[in-house]
Amino acid sequence: RVAAYEAALKRWPAVVLPFEAFCLHLDTLGWQDQLPPDASGLYLCRACMLGSEGAWLAIDREFQEPIRAAIRRVDTSAEFVDETLQLVRHRLLAGDSPKIGTYRGGGMLVAWLRVLARRIAIDEAKARGRHRQKAADLAVRLEAFVGHPKATAPEQVLLRNRYASMVS
Repeated sequence: RVAAYEAALKRWPAVVLPFEAFCLHLDTLGWQDQLPPDASGLYLCRACMLGSEGAWLAIDREFQEPIRAAIRRVDTSAEFVDETLQLVRHRLLAGDSPKIGTYRGGGMLVAWLRVLARRIAIDEAKARGRHRQKAADLAVRLEAFVGHPKATAPEQVLLRNRYASMVS
């Protein structure tokens, strides 16, 4: 454990996590008798959970491009990538149970982050597709209403006149 801790310190010099906190985290995750394949990744994630700004900056600097690449596999538009990257950051660090705390060190942190980013990107693309479909359905209904010749009640005429420019 000492060697793994020292390797993590060397890998992440701007990240401070006490040795005892590192060992407690390993124990909590069930790594009592052995070390996880990515002990330095666990070190970094635990430091994030404890609020180390240096840890988040290290994750952002080191893993931003692999995360962006995973998002681009779903949608290559710059807007989608940037917005989804913000969602990934938010889900990793925000809330009562930040996602970064679920990393167990069984595989490499970069691979775990890529999978997480891709899943979030897929969910976001699906949500955007549903939103676009709802907007298209609304446009069709609005166009049908505005073009309906039998709508003669005063409120229907008023609405038809108000929204006619939207469908033209």
